[in-house]
Amino acid sequence: MQEELTRARMERARAIAAAGGIGPALQSGALPRRIAATLSEVLVLGLIYQEVRTFLCVYGHGSTEIGEVLRVYSEAGLVRVCGVRSEIEASHAATALRWVNGEKAAVVTSIGPGALQALAASIAPASDGIGVWYLLGDETTEDEGPNMQQIPKHEQDNYLQLYATMGRAYSLHTPLAVGAALRRGLNTVDHPHRAGPFYLLMPMNTQPAPLPNYNLDELLVGAPPRLGAAADGGAYEQAAEALRNHLREAGSHTQVLAGHAGVAEVAALQEADTVVAAIVGAAGVRPTLAAVEAGKKILLANKETLVVTGALFMDAVKRHGATLLPVDSEHNAIFQCLPAEGVGPGVRRLLLTASGGPF
Repeated sequence: MQEELTRARMERARAIAAAGGIGPALQSGALPRRIAATLSEVLVLGLIYQEVRTFLCVYGHGSTEIGEVLRVYSEAGLVRVCGVRSEIEASHAATALRWVNGEKAAVVTSIGPGALQALAASIAPASDGIGVWYLLGDETTEDEGPNMQQIPKHEQDNYLQLYATMGRAYSLHTPLAVGAALRRGLNTVDHPHRAGPFYLLMPMNTQPAPLPNYNLDELLVGAPPRLGAAADGGAYEQAAEALRNHLREAGSHTQVLAGHAGVAEVAALQEADTVVAAIVGAAGVRPTLAAVEAGKKILLANKETLVVTGALFMDAVKRHGATLLPVDSEHNAIFQCLPAEGVGPGVRRLLLTASGGPF
């Protein structure tokens, strides 16, 4: 059975190498979209897809299965495996590769003391905001008891709790959670503003777990998007139309709306008597005005609506008989300080000299 497994891995690795990557191999059909593989192989495929090509390894008890996968993919030229003598050395090398060259790397360790050595060295990428993967052998999920490689306590997931004190950590306790692990890791090591190390604990008994008919389209690729304006270029409407067609075929009468007009329509729905206006920025003006014109009770959590439209907005509230209640922090605090009957003749104007945070 091991020979068949190795042969299948070699065929996949060669197909990916010949096609020039996982994406082209999937598009050309050289690599089937659904495969029968182990958890460790799917993990390695996911990391390759995220352009993690260098693995700095100290193999031992708890990392032999992923080590075998890396051997096969290394022979196909898809990854570079560097055997080192110290987990601290591996961690510093991975950190330097990402910091100096921008090259993604993963540190692979065995269970127990080796993984703790890597944790100690990971204070460097954690302190400097550098994204590094840590693939750490871990105790089995079968609770066999302390064996000098586990923390000798009765609580579960002690290693996971320990690594979580340094940064984001996740355990592959359940084999099918590999997609979630890859997503969390991607969002950590490639975060555009708050990158850092990601600690992935790999229990010894789940690494070789079979994943029959695994869908490779579930593998994530690309970095998390940078923060910016939501200029969708019509993508929302395209997605809404696809969903409408699907619901129509299924016999559903659910209505799907999208875009600015859709949000404004929802804000003015007859069934709603209260609308929370919390869309950030000027984008919240149109739907909030729609709710005002429908005479709703509006819980305003968006200061920009008042800043942008000012007296025009307040005149619309009076004209349409809407009720306006401030719920955002600063103006709600002032609202609570005012008399229940409203602003009296003794208060003409209120000024906020600073806003947000400790101010």
